[in-house]
Amino acid sequence: MHAPQMMAKPAALLLHALPLTHDEKESLAQTQLGFTCEALMQAQLRLDVLAFYRLIEAIDQRLTSDDPLWFLSLMQHWDIEHFDVLGYLLYTSKTVRDSFERFVQYRTLWSEGENFWLEHDTDMSRVCWQAFGTRRRAHEILGVLVALDCIHGTNSLLAQGTSLGIDSVHLCMPRPDDASQLQAFVGMFGDGVSVQFDSPFLMICCAPESLDLEIVSADALLHAYFREVASTRLGEVQPDTYTARIKQLLFQDLPSQQRPHVDIYARRLGVSVRALQRSLRDEGCSFSGIVQETQEELAKSYLSRGYSVQECCWMLSFSEPRAFLRAFKRWTGMTPSQWKQQ
Repeated sequence: MHAPQMMAKPAALLLHALPLTHDEKESLAQTQLGFTCEALMQAQLRLDVLAFYRLIEAIDQRLTSDDPLWFLSLMQHWDIEHFDVLGYLLYTSKTVRDSFERFVQYRTLWSEGENFWLEHDTDMSRVCWQAFGTRRRAHEILGVLVALDCIHGTNSLLAQGTSLGIDSVHLCMPRPDDASQLQAFVGMFGDGVSVQFDSPFLMICCAPESLDLEIVSADALLHAYFREVASTRLGEVQPDTYTARIKQLLFQDLPSQQRPHVDIYARRLGVSVRALQRSLRDEGCSFSGIVQETQEELAKSYLSRGYSVQECCWMLSFSEPRAFLRAFKRWTGMTPSQWKQQ
């Protein structure tokens, strides 16, 4: 599978918002990403996700000694329409639920390696985001930015005086030791919002009825147009082989508590089950083999980041911890605890 790619424009917006000189911003852009700040604003330009993470960490090293929470001020520089066709899809959706579902559907336009999904039960809805790869400082910072963008960006689309009514926000960021820093986090999310730390992935919790709030800029005709544009662009960023395309989808889909089935993926890829299985045989693999390979890769990543067996079981769509333990022993010849000790 090729290295995950993402939209370049967020890097340009990040650099633009920094309290640095023009020359310092250009130096960061060219040394970390290989592009000028102006080039990064191109709608179709894409970057390696890991290069974007390195850029964030280089900025953090430069700014954190003067302001450990430098990233909390960035959201005032970002508007929803900055995110190209994805932003316009959200802007023209009918309800909050529609806008989140569109982002889930077209999320690879934003980033191929990061995951964004929704969960629902009778008394709570959750908007979830997970970064790509092994846990690192950039994941912590991005988790905060994604949460702020999701909450404040969505609130800006609602009628005046209306807000999502967030119950709690669970951040990947470690809990600050400094009381003033802790208060700064809490203040950014609003009164009455419980802010939790050290979560394995970002989770924003709200009442289910919040997702039925109407967006004031909804426009069915424009929304249909932007969906067509988004669908076209989604086709342009897909990897070349069915093996790579399925693996890409699995990276996004596995934290869902639903066991992957070949018929679902055949339908999503627009081919029959028989045609997909034949193509996979020609590529030297099988659907079940791709699922297991992806689960093994993610399991090792999650365990190395300190996730428990129970969390891995849930995030990798196993029915119970014993099933995960059997699979891990089959993949590696070791238990998770033995693997972590080696």
